Amino acid sequence: MGEKSIHDHHRERMYERVRKNGFEGFSDHEVLEYMLYFALPRIDTNPLAHALIDHFGGYAQVLEASEEELRAVPGIGPASARLIHSILMFSRHYQISKTRSFKQLDSCEKLVEYCIPLFHGITNERIYLIMMDDRLKLLGTVLLGEGAANSVDVPSRKLVDIALRYGATNVVLAHNHPGGFALPSQADIRTTQNLKFALKTMGIDLVDHIIVAQDEGTSMLSSSRMPDMPGISMSANFLG
Repeated sequence: MGEKSIHDHHRERMYERVRKNGFEGFSDHEVLEYMLYFALPRIDTNPLAHALIDHFGGYAQVLEASEEELRAVPGIGPASARLIHSILMFSRHYQISKTRSFKQLDSCEKLVEYCIPLFHGITNERIYLIMMDDRLKLLGTVLLGEGAANSVDVPSRKLVDIALRYGATNVVLAHNHPGGFALPSQADIRTTQNLKFALKTMGIDLVDHIIVAQDEGTSMLSSSRMPDMPGISMSANFLG
């Protein structure tokens, strides 16, 4: 009873700290300790929090781990692993929900702001296709593919088929550089040029390509890195 009482009082103090100041002044293991309260209401979670940090090397790495990897840590069961693994997904959904008011993506700044949340907490490379009509009204966003930390392939036929299905006349590509910089590589520029040509043959303009890394984004159009080809120009409506 005495040990349980000590833990209860400790939790009450933690709850009060969070209520007053959020996680201000908390160490990484204290945040994890508090998080685990919701999966383990009757257990001292402090040792588990330390074990997670020691096993994965840091707070960010803990949140990025899969459920299977988390369960490899002694004391972490299915409920705890599911909770921890869900945190970044909750955060990503929150970030994406903030951009739902964007009905028209008529500037590079809006595009970058729209794209950054798509990659929040994502550790592998992904590429999205953002589709718009003649007035740059948002029609839909589709995940085209994902791969390893630095590699993802996009068949041009798949991209064209999706754009046609949505009735898009203008599209934007967005992909991330996990652990890298928000700058297009030469391979990105070549891929953009090839996909731009494939789309143009079907009457669809590839107006920009957004590169995201570390919650920052770069527009290839606004940074003058968007490849040009004879007879192919940006949409006259697009505010580069």
